[in-house]
Amino acid sequence: MKEQEINKLFSVFLDTLNLVFDDNFYKNTPELQEIQKIMNRWYCDFKKEKTLINISLQEIQFLDLEITDFFDKYIETEDALYNYTEILSFNLSQLEKYWKDEVIERNKKND
Repeated sequence: MKEQEINKLFSVFLDTLNLVFDDNFYKNTPELQEIQKIMNRWYCDFKKEKTLINISLQEIQFLDLEITDFFDKYIETEDALYNYTEILSFNLSQLEKYWKDEVIERNKKND
């Protein structure tokens, strides 16, 4: 079940990011393109390895900061029907939760 949930989170995140790129309301920044690149790499790795453990803390921190900046910039002005900022933020936070769970589990096994 967890694998399906994680696949769904990746899929929704990447689909939503594509909608952002296609919408003239949002500015297409190099940071958003970097987010897409990183997220695609993570997703490909997850589909192959069935784990999030290979994701680096630095990349998670980068994405977290960039999505938070994006959220802060657009949440009040974007169309409430679309809520892309909230969707991206929520899905990233859920992926982070699964990642943390895997890291904690691995550390317990190594103790």
